[in-house]
Amino acid sequence: MTRHPTSDPGHPSSTVVRLKKIHPCGGDEFTVIRESVVVTLRCQTCDSIVRLPKEKYGKVLRDRC
Repeated sequence: MTRHPTSDPGHPSSTVVRLKKIHPCGGDEFTVIRESVVVTLRCQTCDSIVRLPKEKYGKVLRDRC
């Protein structure tokens, strides 16, 4: 069985999004790696991985780039 990253139709995998809260490195743009109960994001500035619960992700999402 092949596993595919799950994604919401509104935010396909590898979509760049901007969050309201700035990352400690100073970046606010992230690439959506995976969306499920926990959303996995990669910072565009420093390439670190950030995981947010889907509820919190909806609150801190500013817009899609």
